[in-house]
Amino acid sequence: MTLKIKTMFKTVAIIAAVGLIAVSCKKEQTGTDALLSAKNKQSGINSLLSTCDTSSYKVLGRGGYSRTRVGFDTVFVDLNTPDQDSLSTFSGVNAWFTSSSNSFISTPGTLKYLYNTSKSLCNLTLSDYTAVSTTTASIVGLNSGGATPNGWFNYVAPNGPTPIPGFFVFINDGIDTYAIQLVGFTNAVSWGSGINLQNKANTVIRYRKL
Repeated sequence: MTLKIKTMFKTVAIIAAVGLIAVSCKKEQTGTDALLSAKNKQSGINSLLSTCDTSSYKVLGRGGYSRTRVGFDTVFVDLNTPDQDSLSTFSGVNAWFTSSSNSFISTPGTLKYLYNTSKSLCNLTLSDYTAVSTTTASIVGLNSGGATPNGWFNYVAPNGPTPIPGFFVFINDGIDTYAIQLVGFTNAVSWGSGINLQNKANTVIRYRKL
């Protein structure tokens, strides 16, 4: 009788232990899924990071109406001192970010872009800026050129805005020339609905002076 009771307790203990392990694994998996989901919302921010000597900058996006692209302020930046993130222009501004979540880039100087998947931010030179393969533009943002991109990101459901690999922007401010690549978007939030839907996100770039 004593042996049967001991055996029963051992069986119950084993079942309980197996159940505890199963619950723990489920919780761990749930946490991992949530983390992966959160990482995926960074729009490929890890896949495009450069390994050479570059500077990174996060443009703090301002909110606006996503359907009409109205209400987004213009963020003015001096790439020499990128901590100067201002909603009004100032001496030294050589880039500004506007439109949806401030994801469109323009400049008071000369803006060009290059789409070349065999290039990287690390091996671009001034000869790439002056090459006939580059295109002069007034602003760069959402791609509307399909397989021949004229913008540095596509809208890809369900993850949203996604940087285009091999797409580079050049800015010349009359003194210096910068090569810039869109890395991704972070901290995206939205509120409202229908025609009142608003959103904002931070635009992350990497760049280097050529």
